[in-house]
Amino acid sequence: MDFTAITAAINTTTILAGIAAVAAIKVGPPFARWGYAQVTKMFGK
Repeated sequence: MDFTAITAAINTTTILAGIAAVAAIKVGPPFARWGYAQVTKMFGK
């Protein structure tokens, strides 16, 4: 079994989560909640 795709997906998710966390700290809670909702919708599809 090839785990390359799984590893790549995990790395991408980790990077996106890190960017979202930094953005949340800089911008503030209201926008962070909206951004988190957008990301969860995107991954929910």
